[in-house]
Amino acid sequence: MSEFKGWKDITKNITWSEPKSKLLKLQKELSKHYGEKVIVWGGGDSGGMYATLKNTKILPTFLRDSKGFALKAYLITEKKQPYHDDYTFEPWIGSYQISVKDSPVRSNPEMLLTSEQRQELARLQAYYPYRIIYGMIDKDSGEFFASAVISMRIPNKMAREGHKVFVLKNTARNPVEADAPSSSLYQSFHGKPVQSQRVVQFNPPKGKVVKIGRVKEIVYTVEGNSKFDGTNFSHKAGDIGHKMLPSNTLIVSSEDGKDLYLIKENEKSEYPKFSGRGILG
Repeated sequence: MSEFKGWKDITKNITWSEPKSKLLKLQKELSKHYGEKVIVWGGGDSGGMYATLKNTKILPTFLRDSKGFALKAYLITEKKQPYHDDYTFEPWIGSYQISVKDSPVRSNPEMLLTSEQRQELARLQAYYPYRIIYGMIDKDSGEFFASAVISMRIPNKMAREGHKVFVLKNTARNPVEADAPSSSLYQSFHGKPVQSQRVVQFNPPKGKVVKIGRVKEIVYTVEGNSKFDGTNFSHKAGDIGHKMLPSNTLIVSSEDGKDLYLIKENEKSEYPKFSGRGILG
């Protein structure tokens, strides 16, 4: 049986030998459901069984003369498996399929929300421009809750549990190449072209610097010719959008204390940096 009402088969059309790029996309999709209950089916059986998806791994296929790859799933079943002393089950995708709970999340916050609730979502979006902003109406109490998160894991979980979930479209996610010209970088973030330019003189610190401390948060107000003019932003040091990294930003001063600088502690690290999405890392 390949269809279960309320469940979505996200592993269909996968064989025992696939290009690694195709399996990486599937693995990324499956990773959103790690720790969740899924239905695993196939292997010649007529039905499916519930299991908790723990992990997946891409491995070279064992088929003769094949240079492809196969995806192996690691699950914990609700019943002991035959010929096993525990509840683990490690099927190959292709021989078995995995279905996840189908839970479309609403992306239109105008429906069912009051003006105060919409304002709260907008406030969070202005404060956390690189995160996913979602609101939820509890199915039992009817109470409204809003938060900023770095992935869709929690909103999807709430939707699967039957709560009404609303997700704001994130207009700040517009990445550009790190080596783009400053005018292109300006427009990618501010949403408007550069109107004027001036030459500034920057004097990097010479000799020793005085370490003041580690940056935990940067709060700033956008000014000038920008779609964000007057907007207050708060950036948590280490936040790169989809996950949090340890802060790699130090605040230091020149030896005479007259100038302040933000520097990378680990100069080889990619982060922090600035892009069309704002500060990353």
